[in-house]
Amino acid sequence: MLNIDVSLSPMKKFILSSLMLSAASLTALAQDFSLVFNDMASSYDPSDIYITFSNQNNTLGVTYTDATTHQSTSPTHNSGDFLASSVKLSDVQDGTFTFSGSSIAVYVSYGQGFSNTLNQPGFLTGGASWDVQYQNFEITRTGGSGDQGNMTNINYFTAPMAIRSYSSDYQSGTQPLQTVSYKYSTAQYATNLANSSTGTNTVYDGNNNLVRYVGPSTYATGQIPYQNFNNYLTSVHSSGVTNQIWNNSAFNQIGESGTTGFNFNFQFQLTSTVDANGNIVLTGNIVVTKKNNATGVIVETDQLVASNAGLTLSGADLDKITQLIYAQSTGQNPDIATWGAGWADLATYLANNNVEASALETLQNQVVGEITTAILLGFLGNEKNVNGTDLNTMKSYEWWQMIPLEAFDAIQSDPDFYNRWAAAVYDATDNGAYGIPYSDRLGTGPLVDSVLHDGYDIDKWEIDIFDPVSAVPEPRTVAFVAMGLALVIAGWVRRRRRD
Repeated sequence: MLNIDVSLSPMKKFILSSLMLSAASLTALAQDFSLVFNDMASSYDPSDIYITFSNQNNTLGVTYTDATTHQSTSPTHNSGDFLASSVKLSDVQDGTFTFSGSSIAVYVSYGQGFSNTLNQPGFLTGGASWDVQYQNFEITRTGGSGDQGNMTNINYFTAPMAIRSYSSDYQSGTQPLQTVSYKYSTAQYATNLANSSTGTNTVYDGNNNLVRYVGPSTYATGQIPYQNFNNYLTSVHSSGVTNQIWNNSAFNQIGESGTTGFNFNFQFQLTSTVDANGNIVLTGNIVVTKKNNATGVIVETDQLVASNAGLTLSGADLDKITQLIYAQSTGQNPDIATWGAGWADLATYLANNNVEASALETLQNQVVGEITTAILLGFLGNEKNVNGTDLNTMKSYEWWQMIPLEAFDAIQSDPDFYNRWAAAVYDATDNGAYGIPYSDRLGTGPLVDSVLHDGYDIDKWEIDIFDPVSAVPEPRTVAFVAMGLALVIAGWVRRRRRD
């Protein structure tokens, strides 16, 4: 099954869903792909920086040349472990790893590697390896021309990094094809993240060293140290403004490819309101456009599949609705989501047309993602005119296609009306890192191509590593120092006046 879940027009999605592995992408995969790490941290030498790889399929596909023996070797990866063994950057010749696998997560840690390789590293106090300072990124190279990787700050932030992609065929490999990075220093970005919280969003180790800042989607229900959206939802209800929540996903029939069987492009066409009780109510239909993969001919267009395919998210429990919005998922709180009867009709349609039943869950997750993205970015109920068009007259997928894209404080004056953490990430990285699970809704998204870019075969990523938050003054420390200095100056001024 090919599942396309991007914010494009229905026709563009049909084109994407039909793509096969191109000769160029296969050529790119046949080449060695290098991950080159550059230590730019002023407080940590390469001997204090560790690189750790994770692939739950147990096939890392990672090798490097030992800087001492000059022999090719690989990190140890035991079957069933989440992580491979950590490697000191100083032990890696030229800081270069060769990656021949398909998908991997890469963790950069400071001062120590991971002794617990069995479990995924945690973010909050008490989780696995929670006191290790680390930052990670991801990369996928399955052979698709659209394969990509990304940096993410959804759950936490420990240290900034920069990723640049290269092709030996472009400027002889001397100039990057793409670059994602942080435009602020570690200290400035840490200050912005600290200010995004209404409580305490920091984690300290046993020696009271700052380990990381934690984002709102990480916390459990009732424990989120960020603002809720009650004032925002109340405002949307009072205004009476509705929005068109539209998007789509395409699926091939079970066992079929992009050149056989049929492709089904399902589009939900929903209208959102907020009622007097703070419930988020979506009503509307699901339609399908069906294409013959062999001929490329569209045989059905916008056929009604399910009416009453809406969703109601209960606002009765403020803690639960807040957690659901930040997480963009019903996972922790499925009891506050009520799906319309039309979703059962969709399940029947999927079964009758030999489309995997999981397509229903994918579409439901996409509906939740679409409406919560509208809230987190400040679009819900927003009548602001952007680029000559009122936002409330646009379909939601059209918001994500705006050039330039405006969101957060660019369209909302009240900071309670958007996700402040995500706004700080978006600002610091120019949308170069995920700040919410659906950050790829925003323009080109926080993605770096890993196979092809503008027709060039990508054969190298360079990753710059910078100081973690523990190596810079904390915002609270700076504030205390500033306060103390102000008091000293004030006392000095008073003494001068008396004299």
